[in-house]
Amino acid sequence: RDRDRIMGSVDLDALRATDPDMAGTLERLSADPVTPAGCTAGGDMATLDADAKRISKAADRLAKRSERLEKAVAKAGQTVGDAESSRARSRLERAVAGARGLLAGSTADQYKVPYLYRRLEQLTEQAAGLLDDGSASPADMDRLSQGIDSMVASLASGTR
Repeated sequence: RDRDRIMGSVDLDALRATDPDMAGTLERLSADPVTPAGCTAGGDMATLDADAKRISKAADRLAKRSERLEKAVAKAGQTVGDAESSRARSRLERAVAGARGLLAGSTADQYKVPYLYRRLEQLTEQAAGLLDDGSASPADMDRLSQGIDSMVASLASGTR
């Protein structure tokens, strides 16, 4: 149950794409452990003591394994989050570069809808601010880059 609770937040496919070694570690740590059999029936006191020690050590190993799994899951979440953020940032940087290229080579008067040109200028400045700030979420960066790309496409098809 602990394993399912701990691993519930991990997207192993995304992690495999980002960090295959970390994904392998999580798969190994989350695999069903080999647990020792219970006490042997009819054993003497020494046998029962040995069985109890063996089971106690196995329980300690399981607890440590669970701790390692929790730490690995936390690190994996950070790894995937960092990769998502990096990809979103790259997409936004490309969108800003494309928009600046279009804006530098034209004026609002060249387009059927000059408002879109001015709006693209605003979005480009907003995106540059987000890139400089560095605190935007990947979802925010993706929304902004999609908006910029959409405006660039609209302007490219709407030249007078």
